[in-house]
Amino acid sequence: MEYKSLGCRINYKGDLMKKKYPAVVEFIGDPKSYILACEDSSLRYCRDCEILPTCIKKHNMCEFTPNKHYNAYFLEYWQGRRNSIHVTCNTNEIVDFIPFEDFEIIEDVDEVLSNKEAIVRCITHEYDSSLFDIKYNKKYKAIGISRNPDKQYTYLVMDESMDCYFYPNHFFEIVEDRDDILDRENGIFVYDKSLFID
Repeated sequence: MEYKSLGCRINYKGDLMKKKYPAVVEFIGDPKSYILACEDSSLRYCRDCEILPTCIKKHNMCEFTPNKHYNAYFLEYWQGRRNSIHVTCNTNEIVDFIPFEDFEIIEDVDEVLSNKEAIVRCITHEYDSSLFDIKYNKKYKAIGISRNPDKQYTYLVMDESMDCYFYPNHFFEIVEDRDDILDRENGIFVYDKSLFID
């Protein structure tokens, strides 16, 4: 059970977790790149559709509007580079894996768009036979912490795929965490909008 008051959230263990302000960013990218695909497509964007050159349907709903401000929550690794922003769009839902270069930071009071990260070492053999997950005794970058519905903590880690995925925290030992981003009370909690003041 959670209780909210005075800019803090009390989690199920009774820990007091400070709520943060999301960053405010302005869209400066090309809106044509963010025209949403029609209902006939399983793709998110019109630009990725194979029949785009011959399509006769009108597409005019864009995910972002030039010069409009949006809330942003954190930066994630995508293909080895930390250049992917989690940000609200025109429907007010949070979308991810959006290029950070398409936005300009207007305000970031709580530094949620920082590049802070921890170093963790894998201590499990669970994924030894997998090509793109984590390898025993190898070090990885962790950029945040989360708690799943079973109230188990997970770390968001850039694994062998060079993208970020959640893994149980007990699969790792913390090698270095100067900014306490993996701290269970004051760490960088990701994918949890309830921790932000909107």
